[in-house]
Amino acid sequence: MAGEGSISHMISSLRGNKSLVKKKGFFLLRNEYLKAADSQRLDLKKATPQQLKAIRKKMIADNKREFRNKILALFLSVVGGPVVLWLIIYIGRWWFNDI
Repeated sequence: MAGEGSISHMISSLRGNKSLVKKKGFFLLRNEYLKAADSQRLDLKKATPQQLKAIRKKMIADNKREFRNKILALFLSVVGGPVVLWLIIYIGRWWFNDI
């Protein structure tokens, strides 16, 4: 069939790109763990399993808070942007007596 090779290559490229976006790299995860351990003044090599669980819980809570903040910022920009634009237009019309 004509174009079969290019289509399969496109599909494999898309799958590869999706997998790259979904995964956090080793160094990013390592930096997050180090940052969480630094805030508790722990040495990760000597940490007990309970301390590692606490670090993991803290990281999950931080990620949830960060995700919530991103969603709130997105919502405010989507809703607030048009409102601010409408106010600017309305005040401009009032200022120049166009209403």
